[in-house]
Amino acid sequence: MPQKIFDTAAERARSIWLLSFGDMTTLLITFFVMVLALNYSTISRVQKWVEGELDHAYEVLSQVVAEKQLDLIELYRDSQGILIRIKTDQAFASGAYEPTLALRYQLLEIGREFRYLRLFNEWEQPVGRVVLKDARAHHSRFQPEISVEGHTDSDSIAPWSPLKNNWILSALRAQSVMEQLVYASAMDPNWFSVTGYGDTRPLVPNDSPEHKAMNRRVEIRITAAFVSVEKHDVQ
Repeated sequence: MPQKIFDTAAERARSIWLLSFGDMTTLLITFFVMVLALNYSTISRVQKWVEGELDHAYEVLSQVVAEKQLDLIELYRDSQGILIRIKTDQAFASGAYEPTLALRYQLLEIGREFRYLRLFNEWEQPVGRVVLKDARAHHSRFQPEISVEGHTDSDSIAPWSPLKNNWILSALRAQSVMEQLVYASAMDPNWFSVTGYGDTRPLVPNDSPEHKAMNRRVEIRITAAFVSVEKHDVQ
């Protein structure tokens, strides 16, 4: 009988570490859940701030488009940011990449507003300074961007054209729009990027003249996000 009691006590002694280990594991799980919850809350607040800045920029640009009657420009707000779509049938001559006078004027009007958008001048805003300073302390940088994308329909380039294909045409149209915006806004060209997609991203099938006209376009996409950077790169 004493031997049995001893064996039972020994088994309890050997297994008691499992209780301590279980308690420690539970505490660690609780700690990490709290960290994740706090981080999620911070990310949500930051994302909400970014979306608010994009909303403000959209409202300003929408007012400009309406007041100046910029009929070559369509403006959209979606989950990615702000989309400015240029209908190219009246903006470029067929097979050409230099903007018409009408498009030059409209790009000048909307480009002037770019430089004053709060989105690109956050350090001058009281709330923006606080948010950006906190981001810098956490090795993040606020990065708004203006990407200009050219698109064509599926029709081949005329044989006598100096342009080889739709890729080149779409890229040159995007480049010319970007140059007009840089000139009008007097902003650093590093805010901008240019891409030519040719006929690879149609809005609708290229099965009618009307649909082809919809696919011929230049899109200006304004986005913003916080990106992680190396400690020595944070400015």
